[in-house]
Amino acid sequence: MLKALIEADRYLKWLDVFLAAMAGAAILTMMAITGADVLMRYAFNNPLEWVYDLTIHYLLIAGFFLGLSYTLRLNYHISVDFFAQIMNQHAYHAALAIGSLAASFVFFWVAWLGAEEAWTSWSNGDVLFGAVIWPIWPGKILIPLGMAPLALRSLHRALAHLCASLDPSVADKLEIGIDAHAIPQE
Repeated sequence: MLKALIEADRYLKWLDVFLAAMAGAAILTMMAITGADVLMRYAFNNPLEWVYDLTIHYLLIAGFFLGLSYTLRLNYHISVDFFAQIMNQHAYHAALAIGSLAASFVFFWVAWLGAEEAWTSWSNGDVLFGAVIWPIWPGKILIPLGMAPLALRSLHRALAHLCASLDPSVADKLEIGIDAHAIPQE
């Protein structure tokens, strides 16, 4: 199982980095077009009417959701490690395995619901009316595109923590993104 987890992490890492790069590109694009809009608005009194809709309905969503799995891989999400200080390594990894497994089910469910919403929006031809008529489904599909990899990463972490709960020495081999200072020492 250890070999399979390491191999799965290799593919998940590639996906995480790709999606994080897309999230970063969305944020940079958001900054650039917002800056251009401000310049056009105040220097030339001719704002770009389409910037707000593009930013709010597409780029902001991409910037947030596409970076979630990468953030989890690096263990940058907010966590409370109060109880980790008093648990032994077996219990610590077992608790994280249970929590990660529960989270993965929630993330898969959100991805599924988001995909259904995007499909319905695409099927109905839903659009936003404004300076430009924007289709709604691309903004909605970004949610499952971010949540499904997050669910896979969380499931991977659950299995990795399960292995580490049985043998804590494999935690380093799995690179499951644990802060070394948070791991209780026996």
